[in-house]
Amino acid sequence: MRKFLLWLFLLLPLFVVQAQTPLTLEEVHVQLWPEEDKPAVLVLYDFKAAADAPFPITLEIPLPAEAELNAVAREESGTLITVEHQLVGAGEAVRFTLTDNALYRLEYYFPYQKQGIHRHFVYRWPGTYAVRTFLVDLKEPLGAQNLVTQPPLTNTTQLRDFTYHSLTFTDLPAGKTLEIAVDYDKRSDALNISSSTLTSQTVPSSAWPRWLPLILGSTGLLLILAGILYYWRNTLKLGRKKAPSGPKSAPQKQASITAVYCRKCGERAHPGDRYCRKCGAYLGEVSKRP
Repeated sequence: MRKFLLWLFLLLPLFVVQAQTPLTLEEVHVQLWPEEDKPAVLVLYDFKAAADAPFPITLEIPLPAEAELNAVAREESGTLITVEHQLVGAGEAVRFTLTDNALYRLEYYFPYQKQGIHRHFVYRWPGTYAVRTFLVDLKEPLGAQNLVTQPPLTNTTQLRDFTYHSLTFTDLPAGKTLEIAVDYDKRSDALNISSSTLTSQTVPSSAWPRWLPLILGSTGLLLILAGILYYWRNTLKLGRKKAPSGPKSAPQKQASITAVYCRKCGERAHPGDRYCRKCGAYLGEVSKRP
């Protein structure tokens, strides 16, 4: 019994140290999309733990006031699959478990402040966990002007119709909070989804120029084929109507070629005559005239 207590006394500090060792996430990617599909800020978290992390790992991510949870998912073969999660308290945080080093997604909305044409919001990373690589991406809303961030998101990328501002932080320790303040002006309340070419209202107008030549070409080809068919049928009918008149001209041509005239008086003989009906001459001595 004394030996057991002695070993327990010696090993207890090791268990305490392990329990107090903070979790370090390999990568956290935060995307801020204000006025994306509703008048709020859409926050997309992508979490990834190190491959040698002690799985399973339970994460508890604080949520801002008035946040609206949208999804918690795990990436499988390029598709996000919803995972089990729980809201802590009255929605102050969301809890879920990482079972491997796949990418895990957390999505929620939180409101921004609006005064006239001016918009303002502050994103805050609570520093719950240590992070080796922490990337922040801000998607500038369509129609935004005078956009300012603090600290400045110095990296700018243009992708299709949108401008992205980003900044990378490395080796953030646990307990280190991070705030990104965003200010901009916008005269319209249009959302990114309704303003971009991804909406069902704008897709048909952009698709018409591609399909219009094909439609016109197909219509023209059908008209040409219909014209050829109509001409061929009319020609066939006309040929059938004219066919009986052909043999009637043959006797006339033959008669003009085989007409017999009397050599003596020049009278034309009738078919089958052997003697001239006018002078009585023998027709064997008459000549054929063309």
